[in-house]
Amino acid sequence: MNDPATLIASLGEKQLEQLAELLAPRLADALAPELARLIADLQDAQPQPDDRINAAELARRFGVSEDWVYRHADELGALRLGDGPKARLRFHVPTVVERLTSRSNGKASQLAESPAAPRKSAPARRRRRRPVAPEVPLLPIRGARE
Repeated sequence: MNDPATLIASLGEKQLEQLAELLAPRLADALAPELARLIADLQDAQPQPDDRINAAELARRFGVSEDWVYRHADELGALRLGDGPKARLRFHVPTVVERLTSRSNGKASQLAESPAAPRKSAPARRRRRRPVAPEVPLLPIRGARE
């Protein structure tokens, strides 16, 4: 009866509760340093300011226009640097990937369904044709032989 599994199986419910009450503080003390280390590792893994990229780099990496990135900045989890209307934006790539992936995995895609903003382009320039007036005589070129 030296086998722990056999010993535990032979205990009644009340005895198991008493054993748990005795072991819980010891387990907590034994696990605390390891849990503290794991928590510290997780905190270190949080995005650092230099882990973030700007809109131009994000557009380049994902093959979209900068305009698209700016239109969907909030949906992509942008961090605004400043509070003015032209505040610079920074993006954490894993967050962007997670947001894009979650939208493409069955959730209603606001990114894909949002209407594209109309592009403002310069009006087409037309060349004006100058009327040719055949009745007007041309001036002779100097030094040309006649």
